[in-house]
Amino acid sequence: MPAKEKKADGYTKPNKPRNKRNSTGGSSIDASNGKMQSDTGSNDSHQTINIPSEINVVIPAPDNSEHRRSNSIAIVAVCINTFMLLFTSVIAYVAIIQSKSAITASTIAKQTLDSAVSYRKQDLISAKINDSIRYTKDTTAFGLQKRTFENQIASVKENRKEFEIANAPFLEIKIVDAGYFVAGKPFSIIMSIKNIGAYPAQTISITAGLQISKEIPKFFVQNNKNYLKGYSYLTKDAEDTLPIGDLLPSITDDMLNELRKPNNACFIEFFIVYKNLVNNKKRYYKEIISIDYKRNRGVAYLLNKNADFK
Repeated sequence: MPAKEKKADGYTKPNKPRNKRNSTGGSSIDASNGKMQSDTGSNDSHQTINIPSEINVVIPAPDNSEHRRSNSIAIVAVCINTFMLLFTSVIAYVAIIQSKSAITASTIAKQTLDSAVSYRKQDLISAKINDSIRYTKDTTAFGLQKRTFENQIASVKENRKEFEIANAPFLEIKIVDAGYFVAGKPFSIIMSIKNIGAYPAQTISITAGLQISKEIPKFFVQNNKNYLKGYSYLTKDAEDTLPIGDLLPSITDDMLNELRKPNNACFIEFFIVYKNLVNNKKRYYKEIISIDYKRNRGVAYLLNKNADFK
């Protein structure tokens, strides 16, 4: 039989028949007609063998079950991977859409918030401007009202002051009799007090002081003895005549010697405390006179002052 060639997969393929001739005579196979001729060395004797034209060779099928299982697993894995890829892609797409929607919503919300904040700021600015304008107007109006009111108050005060000045009591002293200096006796003069103001005055006290010098003394030694025993009222143009000898000190020899010196004179200060019945304030009246005995007891009025106590 012809030799067989083996392949890696177990399949054996028969070799093709060849024409063989023995040099000493033999047999040959004619492949064209399937007959085998035998040559024994002579040309006249041949032996013919009939060989079937077709030979059926049964080749067993290889066992590919593991290979098919591997292919099936691979296909299933590819399908699963493809499905997972598609599923993941869909989820990613949905996530992207949702993310874009969330970003859009966030952007809209931020724009809405910014708009609200901007409107709120504008409202606050407008409110502040309106408040400032209103405050300015109110302040201006209040300032005008305040100035008007202050001017009215000042006018009322000025009018009241003028009224008080015009109607305040005003005292005035006039010497009726200058008297004489007698050693050992009080110096006695007679004076009159007159209210030349519009309203009455309530006299509270009257004191006096005497000084002999060449010029008006800066300080008089007042006799604290009050001439008035009680309160006295002086109405407008009313006049009281008062002997006030008891208010002045007794005349001494030294006082007479001083009075005889050249250029010396007798200075007398009267101090009267009274009440202004218009405003119920206390006032004082101060009068200074000089008496020159060398010239017929001439009287000079040096100071006449009505004023409020400070």
